Amino acid sequence: NSSDLPYNNNNNQRNDFLNNIPNVSPEMINMGFSAGQDMLNKQKEKWLPGMSSFFLSLKCYFAVNKTYVIKKLNILLYPPSSKQWSRLKADDFSNTQNMSDSFNNNNGMNNNTNDGSNNMNLSSHKFALPKHDVNAVDLYIPVMSFLTYCILICYAKKATVDDLYVNTPDILINAVWKCCILQVVEAVVIMVGLNMMNTSLPFLDIVSYTGYKYVGLCVNTVMLLFGRSIYFLTALYTSAMLGYFILKSLAAVVPKETGGPLPRHIMLVIFAGLQFLITFILSCY
Repeated sequence: NSSDLPYNNNNNQRNDFLNNIPNVSPEMINMGFSAGQDMLNKQKEKWLPGMSSFFLSLKCYFAVNKTYVIKKLNILLYPPSSKQWSRLKADDFSNTQNMSDSFNNNNGMNNNTNDGSNNMNLSSHKFALPKHDVNAVDLYIPVMSFLTYCILICYAKKATVDDLYVNTPDILINAVWKCCILQVVEAVVIMVGLNMMNTSLPFLDIVSYTGYKYVGLCVNTVMLLFGRSIYFLTALYTSAMLGYFILKSLAAVVPKETGGPLPRHIMLVIFAGLQFLITFILSCY
């Protein structure tokens, strides 16, 4: 069979290679290859299920659509416009979706918007997906705004420096490192504070909440084109709005019955103040 020729050629080349190794029998080398292959298979079986579940949970944070992104950006830039801050539960959305499907079926309507992937995602997620709930957290906006901010800060730095040969990659690397360090510190502080309150939130939820500040930082950087005074006022505004957003968002997801050395409302104000402080510090960078 001509389709077996490549396979046979590979086996012949392997056998020729093994026969040319001095003082080592091909049987011993084959035994070593088999042992290595078994070890790799065991490690794959051990780690692959965990990685699959991680990527499945990560996928839920990127389940966004155009409507969600527009509404979320509006809330981030002007949080008082939102009157509802509680997140929609996955079970509540499923029940609502089932009622809608039943209504459409009874009226002879064919709903093709559900492709079957929603049930899979919702079954492994406590809350509704971002595309179904504007109060949900996502990683799409934080990641995109983070990348945009790092690029904008490079242009802003280069525009404000007289040296035309300023090293842009160094500016980009410094901006990325500074943002990442502050992001980790802020997330860890909030996690420790929540543990002191005898409650917790998923780590990716905290990263999402704290990552929304890059939306305001992008706006601040653009406003730098209109002068320092407008830039400073814009930085104060976006920092205050993001602090308000964190305050209302965490108040909706942190249980009212909590412990700890400080009252619940004091801890939430501290979290919001931390968001305001870090956003303003990065704005002055």
